[in-house]
Amino acid sequence: SLRRLHEEWGFTIVMSEHRLDRTFHLADRILFFDQGRLVFDGTPLAFAQAAAKSEPEWQAFLSPITRHMLEKTNGSALPITVK
Repeated sequence: SLRRLHEEWGFTIVMSEHRLDRTFHLADRILFFDQGRLVFDGTPLAFAQAAAKSEPEWQAFLSPITRHMLEKTNGSALPITVK
């Protein structure tokens, strides 16, 4: 798996994915582009917090559990995965 390559061998994995909710929790760093411009560079949790506070259209890229908890907690204590 990609996680194993990263953890055991120290490989850097660069993944381009439009279905971010499927791989979001695996990332150490999120680079988010909009119309070819880098608009976010940070951790998955920081992205979730930014989406919760100021970028509602970004919420579509969050995992279902993160979106659910966003509605329940108004952006505080956001989980990235069910774990």
